[in-house]
Amino acid sequence: MKKSIIWISSILGFIGLIIILCFTLFGLNNIAVDFRNDTTLFNSELKEQEIIDSGEFASGSCVFFMDKNFISEKIEKANPYIKIVNIEIIFPNDIIIHCYEREEIFAIQFDDLSYYICDEELKILRILTLETDGYINTQTNAMVITGYEEIDTNLNEGDFLSFGIDEDNAIKKFSPAFKLNNRTTVEQKGLIKEVEFELQASVIHMKYMIALVITDFTGFSAIIVDAEDYLEYKINLYLEAVSLIADNEKSNSELYIYETLEGKFFAHKVILD
Repeated sequence: MKKSIIWISSILGFIGLIIILCFTLFGLNNIAVDFRNDTTLFNSELKEQEIIDSGEFASGSCVFFMDKNFISEKIEKANPYIKIVNIEIIFPNDIIIHCYEREEIFAIQFDDLSYYICDEELKILRILTLETDGYINTQTNAMVITGYEEIDTNLNEGDFLSFGIDEDNAIKKFSPAFKLNNRTTVEQKGLIKEVEFELQASVIHMKYMIALVITDFTGFSAIIVDAEDYLEYKINLYLEAVSLIADNEKSNSELYIYETLEGKFFAHKVILD
């Protein structure tokens, strides 16, 4: 009996010690924000504190018991422009929020005067409502997406937009494909005015597949067939081909980018009637 009491007392004492350590040695002490990219909206201590506050961290709580996913969701919901990379615990009781600022890349019109301004993942960063005679500056704000059917018009900032599975798969690869070809978001918006969804016959899949029609600021269009497949290679070919086409040839031609059954990629310029 005495041995049992001793064992129970030892176990309870050990548990008590762990609890004390959790809320003293491992009790949350300091939180910092680390941006992985250049920022325009969160470049001050005040803005960083807003990010920390939106995580609703409990001072003194044990850092090892925190639900990082739940905290990340709260921060991202309260701050649409924030993307959490991870929440790192620095032994023994500090936390660093590693994140980056999302960039405006796409503009999707959902009524006569309103646009969802989204990042490359189709997260709605803000809602732009134009005045009666206003316009959207695509070179400054975002590339316009067209060619979709119905979308949800009741979304809010912080929500994710969806066009449909095939369209989403294609457009979410669009900006990353340009980045893999050393074109920043700013360069993409300076080059491309509009991206349109279109169905094109695919020799690879033997059916109609989503194509992306890219229109630049000269009005020249390039059609990327099977946009869900190997888009980074097709964007690379697009950039090379466009650089070789003279400006006076663009007014009466368009470009097709596609893959053959043999797995080769081609850029084919078509003269318009």
